Amino acid sequence: MRLERKTLKKELDSVKGADYKDLYVEKTLYYSLTDDRGRLFYHFSLEEGKALRWIAGETEFMRVSSLHSGEEIPGEDFLEDTLRRLRDRGLEGKIRINYTEKNSVVMSPEGVYKKKERFYLLQIKDGGVTHRRIYLSRPSSVFLDGFANSFQEKKRVKKHARGLPREGEMFFLFTEGAASIFAHEIFWHPLELDLVFKGQSMVSPSALGKRVFPEALSLLSTSLTPDDEGQILGETLLVERGYLLGFASSVYYSLLSRMPLIPHGRRQNYRYPPIVRPQKVKISRGELSQIEILQRIKTGVLVREIDRAWVDFRRGEVHFRTSLGYWVEDGRALFPLTPLWLMVKIPLDEKQFWSSSDLNKEEPFFCVKNGQRVVFSSKAPDFLVRGFSRNA
Repeated sequence: MRLERKTLKKELDSVKGADYKDLYVEKTLYYSLTDDRGRLFYHFSLEEGKALRWIAGETEFMRVSSLHSGEEIPGEDFLEDTLRRLRDRGLEGKIRINYTEKNSVVMSPEGVYKKKERFYLLQIKDGGVTHRRIYLSRPSSVFLDGFANSFQEKKRVKKHARGLPREGEMFFLFTEGAASIFAHEIFWHPLELDLVFKGQSMVSPSALGKRVFPEALSLLSTSLTPDDEGQILGETLLVERGYLLGFASSVYYSLLSRMPLIPHGRRQNYRYPPIVRPQKVKISRGELSQIEILQRIKTGVLVREIDRAWVDFRRGEVHFRTSLGYWVEDGRALFPLTPLWLMVKIPLDEKQFWSSSDLNKEEPFFCVKNGQRVVFSSKAPDFLVRGFSRNA
């Protein structure tokens, strides 16, 4: 992206009479290394372009152009190093490592903002088991240890997996990564202003200032870096004790709806206008201890990983597919379960939701009964799965 700032400013100034305008320039490098039992496959690509965008009234315009720099894409030795470190941990099967490096510049009348993002995707397939993880910096030894251990656990539990002993009303416990996905689908998506404006959310603009979530729930959105529109969020309470204070938004939907801008603009790449997607969200901490939660559970399912999830707000349903789950009786995980589909009804039952307003950074721990009732604590208990892990 060796474009002169004067050239970019001249292009931005060419737009007259707009309510808002910006110029977005992006350079993205893609690296991929696949090891299929000793056969190595490499892939490298470069995508570079810019988009001039302006908003006039209720219409959003874009002028997109690709930039062909002719730059040679270097190989990345650290991919082979990461592969070696995974093999050293005893992992077999087909391993794929993807690395994406995205550099972007946003120029608007308010200023110029630069942003650099890195994403790693690690995936392994072996014995009919697939395991993947995303990491936002170069994978550390701790991360690789956790990745290897989780995959080995999946292979181990597959040998012992059984079907769900019974169906109907029961508890579902969401922990670790599954709890984060649960919170994202249940609590966050309803607050995205593009979905709200299109009538695809269970929350409407008229709900501002009203209590639309359980009284115990508070959501704090926080980011000190600019989004893909060059807007900095800072810290903003979206929900306080169940009361809706604002919607996550982009510049376009903020202007369209005449609502305050709470910046969460996200671009897929330079070819598309921003959509509203979350940055960092903190959730109110649970007031119940882990033991108190378990004492409420006679039988249920402990969900540690989810590989598919989607929301149907029109029907008031959220659907999940588990990739790692255990059958629980009297507070202990007895045996692993084959993948199963779960459906949670929304909005959640107010009377069965417990939490506190003390915001923290820990991953949440949820319990859902019959698709509605929720118990909420701060972290999953290790001893819950110890019964099976020790015997496997």
